[in-house]
Amino acid sequence: MPVSEAQPLTIVYMAGSIAISGLFFLNMFVGVVISTFKREKEKLSHSTLLTPLERDYLEACTLAYKCQP
Repeated sequence: MPVSEAQPLTIVYMAGSIAISGLFFLNMFVGVVISTFKREKEKLSHSTLLTPLERDYLEACTLAYKCQP
């Protein structure tokens, strides 16, 4: 039967490694969710059919419409 007081730093090491690995996997999950959301948002906005020049033109028009005299 192992004695828990024999290596007190082992508990700290294990708790730290579990916490860091949990945060790492949470970060990976959030990254996948955000990239999927961005991809789906682009599909819904129909901007996937536009060329980069057309996108720039639309952004310039949007900025021009938002400007106030």
